[in-house]
Amino acid sequence: MMLLFYKYSKVFLCSAIILGLFVISIAVLSISTTSLSFQEEGIASWYGPDFAGKKTAMGNSYDPSSFTAAHRTLPLGSLIRVRNVDTGSSVVVIVDDRGPYAEDRIIDLSHAAAGAIGLLIYGIERVQIEGLRLLK
Repeated sequence: MMLLFYKYSKVFLCSAIILGLFVISIAVLSISTTSLSFQEEGIASWYGPDFAGKKTAMGNSYDPSSFTAAHRTLPLGSLIRVRNVDTGSSVVVIVDDRGPYAEDRIIDLSHAAAGAIGLLIYGIERVQIEGLRLLK
């Protein structure tokens, strides 16, 4: 097992690589959070390659290999779990952008996050979103 620690904007991440799988656990430091629960179900899509390097709403450069997402209303920097309803696989991501702009979708995932839950096959999937740490 290998642990990696790095800072992503105002959020400190601890990533563990176990048996070649990329697993993320997150510690949010020095940021006020709320324990209010948040759940939503709907259609997810993922950012295409044309967005790589463009600025997100948090001011970061979009990296397709990061575990990030765009949501219309959740506070930027919030930590959420996204679960594929069909397969049960899930991924933890940081909300760092606004969107999606397609009316029938509730979240856009980075390429890495979409791949982790099998969303790359069809491009869209039904997902459940659960708030883990919502910023105030």
